[in-house]
Amino acid sequence: MEELFFERLDTVREHRPDLFALVEDVREEYGVFCSFHHGATSEAVNVGVALGIIDANNQWRRMNQAGTSRPALTM
Repeated sequence: MEELFFERLDTVREHRPDLFALVEDVREEYGVFCSFHHGATSEAVNVGVALGIIDANNQWRRMNQAGTSRPALTM
C-alpha cells in the first residue's frame, strides 16, 4: 500500500514541484516509518515527556551507527 502512496506523491510532485521544494527524498520524508516517528514524537511532547528523553529516543540510530566515535547530537 505504501508503494501506491509513493506513486501518487510522485505524480503530484511532477505536477506541483513547488509543494516539494524542501523535500529531497519523498520516500524518506513521507514513509510509514517516518509518519510513526513524527506521530510518536508529537504525542510525547503533548503529554509532557522531557525533551532529553525524546531526543535520546529519536537519535538512537545515529548513536548506534556512530560506533566508537561520538555523533554530533543536540544537547
